[in-house]
Amino acid sequence: MIAFNPPQLPEDDVDVLTRFAMKSDPVKHRFRNGGPTGLDVVESFLDWYANLPGVQPPAVLLLSSFLNRRMIDCVIRIRGLQPEVIAATRVPLRMLFWEKAALLSSLEREERSLAFDGGQWTKELLTVRLQRPV
Repeated sequence: MIAFNPPQLPEDDVDVLTRFAMKSDPVKHRFRNGGPTGLDVVESFLDWYANLPGVQPPAVLLLSSFLNRRMIDCVIRIRGLQPEVIAATRVPLRMLFWEKAALLSSLEREERSLAFDGGQWTKELLTVRLQRPV
């Protein structure tokens, strides 16, 4: 089994100073940066996984709903894989994204599973099983 929690911080959703600070720190850049949408590393993994020769081992990804559940579904399905959310755990959203969350439309918040609960923004941590369609 492969379990992967990829770097998925979406550069486009953070302010310029945070982006600069992250790019200036090689460790943070490598282990947090997910590219403009947060899905760059996810997509690279999916390309690799979908093209493994023979029978693919079972795989599970841990993904932030902040990346947009519809987009996550799309980047998986376009590679001929079937996503199955086997767990969705509500967790606090990093304060870094609170301003962005507040500016989103109600539809966008729904697509990202965002909620304002008890004075803080929350999201879902998705556990997604990858499968080949039968």
